[in-house]
Amino acid sequence: MRKFVVVIALLTLPSLAQLTSGQQSDSASARTGGFCNGRFWNALDDQTKLAWVEAYSNGVTYALLTTAISARGADPSRDQEAVTARIQSIFPSLTWGEVRKALDRFYDSPENGPIPMPEAVRVLSMKVAGVPQAEIDRRVAHMRQRAIRTLQEESNNH
Repeated sequence: MRKFVVVIALLTLPSLAQLTSGQQSDSASARTGGFCNGRFWNALDDQTKLAWVEAYSNGVTYALLTTAISARGADPSRDQEAVTARIQSIFPSLTWGEVRKALDRFYDSPENGPIPMPEAVRVLSMKVAGVPQAEIDRRVAHMRQRAIRTLQEESNNH
């Protein structure tokens, strides 16, 4: 259920971007494994990027809360606290504007373009949590390899 909600939220965002920016992006290059990637992100204007960050957060929050309630039964106060803690681990102490700037910096490197947006958010979380840069660099290298492999597989299937 969690993946379903997040996927639905992420799948609707390209339409939002096209409506607000007036641009048509090549859907194949703006997605990796079905998820929006850095190519998609770089085509957005700043306001749409902020909308994406908030929508992503809302989608993750809803998915986590729904999953927690269905797994343990409804106890909204307990579940909301757990979900809030998890969301804070994803975007700890950052404003939406700071998240946007961090994602802009990540995707300023063309080699990060194919990396799916949820993976970029994970990198941001690692940085904010103080994970050593060498570990983050290893993780990003693995993300790049996986993204390229995924794009090649998708290209072969079309």
